[in-house]
Order: sequence, then C-alpha cells, then structure tokens
Amino acid sequence: MMLLLTRRNPRACSTDVQAIHREMLSDRRRTLAYRDALQRCGALIEGKVVLDVGCGTGILSLFAVQAGASRGMLAARANRPWERY
Repeated sequence: MMLLLTRRNPRACSTDVQAIHREMLSDRRRTLAYRDALQRCGALIEGKVVLDVGCGTGILSLFAVQAGASRGMLAARANRPWERY
C-alpha cells in the first residue's frame, strides 16, 4: 500500500495510518512472531525500561512488559509526517 501524504488532506493521512496499523495488528503470524521473540529474550529485558521509538500502536512495548520489562516507554513522532525537518 502506498500512502500519499499531503498538506491538503491531513485526515486522509490519519485514516491511512490507522488502516496500516489495523492491517499490521491483524497479521496474526507477524504479531505473534514479535511477541514470541520478545518472550525468548525475557532474561535480557527483565526489570529494564524498554523504549519503543516510533511506537505506532504500542504493541511491542506491551509485549516487552509481558516478557519481563519493568515498563515500556512509548515515543511517537508528534509532528506531521508530510513536513520535512
């Protein structure tokens, strides 16, 4: 899926991003592979704070906490994705 992000249609951007997140979370095989990988690394993250940069839905932070991290910190970009730095 290709996204066209424009200043003229910011709501479409938001809808497209939501659709991508929904599609990724609906991919059970992919999502469970991430969960299983974090659980296998539980000894490495146990008691640590996990930073999930560009967190999207935050699902990876949730999985990290379930695997033993003391907490998950979410960091999402607050700027509009179609603007350049």
